[in-house]
Amino acid sequence: MTCSNYAALLTNRAHNERQVDWDIKAYPYYRQVLSRLNQVPPSQLATVQSSVAYGLIRLGQGVAAKAIIDKTLPPANQLFDQAEQLLQQALQHQPDHLNARLFHGVLLFEREQYPEALQSIEQVLCLNPQHPTGLRRKGFILAKLGRREEAIEVLTQAKACLAGKSDNTEFIAEIDEVLRTLRPKAKL
Repeated sequence: MTCSNYAALLTNRAHNERQVDWDIKAYPYYRQVLSRLNQVPPSQLATVQSSVAYGLIRLGQGVAAKAIIDKTLPPANQLFDQAEQLLQQALQHQPDHLNARLFHGVLLFEREQYPEALQSIEQVLCLNPQHPTGLRRKGFILAKLGRREEAIEVLTQAKACLAGKSDNTEFIAEIDEVLRTLRPKAKL
């Protein structure tokens, strides 16, 4: 559990600071966790599996975007496949695990499987209709599906859920960036 928690902290730091070095540093800890999943208490298994899967997804994103160039890491598709396997196992064990559903939606989005990603995120929003990350991800998916008006509505709702908290500025900026692409430019 300690390795899993430490790796998750590194992954969160990588995201918050936009420093892929922390993602790379987390990978050996994720490998340790994967080799010891049989030692994780059943009540914590879905949480650990989804946490490791998210770390692998982030690594895969970095490798795919060539933001991470490290020959010791597997290719993006292998990292995504590992994440998929972990998320499927977590969801078999605990079908309503919110993070497993959320991260599965993120993974499907990365794989450009937008209808399936939307379905997964909708399940998150059934569990928690005001989940800010779920709303944000749903808006991004709707934008990719060309459902512009729905995307704007959902992203505006997500932004309202995130407003007022200083640690959400990056998420709000990400939403604003997508909203700029969705809203027609005013004619001068």
